[in-house]
Amino acid sequence: MNTKDATRQLWKCCFDDSEEFVNLYFEHRFPESVNHVLEQDGQLVAALQAIPYTMTVGRCAQVPIAYVSGACTHPDYRRQGWMRRLLAQAHRSMYDQGRYFSTLIPAHEGLKAYYARSGYVSCFHRMVEKIVINRHEKPVDNFSPVLTFSKLTREELVENSPVCTFLNERWSAQPCCVLHDADDLQVIYQDLLLDDGGVVQVWENGCRVGVAFWIPDGNGGCRVKELVLADATVTVDVLMQLGHYLQVDSVVSCRPATGSGEESGMARVVAVEAALRHYARLHLAYCGWIGVTGDDAIPENNGWFRIERGSCHKVSRADEIEKSAGADRKCFTLPRLTAWLLEGLHPYLSLMLD
Repeated sequence: MNTKDATRQLWKCCFDDSEEFVNLYFEHRFPESVNHVLEQDGQLVAALQAIPYTMTVGRCAQVPIAYVSGACTHPDYRRQGWMRRLLAQAHRSMYDQGRYFSTLIPAHEGLKAYYARSGYVSCFHRMVEKIVINRHEKPVDNFSPVLTFSKLTREELVENSPVCTFLNERWSAQPCCVLHDADDLQVIYQDLLLDDGGVVQVWENGCRVGVAFWIPDGNGGCRVKELVLADATVTVDVLMQLGHYLQVDSVVSCRPATGSGEESGMARVVAVEAALRHYARLHLAYCGWIGVTGDDAIPENNGWFRIERGSCHKVSRADEIEKSAGADRKCFTLPRLTAWLLEGLHPYLSLMLD
């Protein structure tokens, strides 16, 4: 049995996913290059996929990251440290590839503390809004000059298509957002169809002003997994009329949080000097020393780094630090450093097949 088949078998042992979803994942999200595994006595006992993405960090600035997907350990080998070792291996690989951050979505609340031990911190948040639809109101007139709706076809989700350009422009304008290219959107579209959902475009006077990725909730309503809107488009109006268009009783929508919101994902910095260099370019006025401790997987991340006038370099001599008495000094663990680097950017990720 090859590694891909063994990983698929382990996935089916650990996760309760349909055969259709497993086929979709392993056909379109599983190049061997992203797969990390550990074996014991000829058996694959732990696996994860580190899928490459791009994330905005600061307006008009993007960095390479990875998203950890499918992290699982065979039931007979759990609580033995296999996943901790596999995460360390994956983080080392991400560092060698030049990835700045690793991201993931814990499968349940109890895993947050587990991933924190590998350097992750909850930093992605979202607002969840519910709209109850009065089915006795007049349904949306799809020929209205105000808002109209149309179902998006898979053929429209191709590179440089108008809808992909619209989505990329809106996501890229956010200060901290994981981006989806056309290939990724194709997989997302197929996943929505497996759940009897789809993608709807929103139009105003003939202009595209929104795109909604949705699935039914099984109780007469729908869940909008992502709603991307143009500036000045009123979210509540869109959700209300979208509910009428889809003929559902309620709409639950997730969108970026500008303040406190529901936790939706975690991140870990994996390339400290590169991330600090990026931070320095975004904060030209900041000058100080940043100390980092606790990265057993990537020793290069530990130590002191000097940020000054938009540049950053690692310092190997202790006397350089001692000479700078009075300069701002901060010492971080990996979770605290990640939170500090992304502070105030309202990190957001969605549509990750979670």
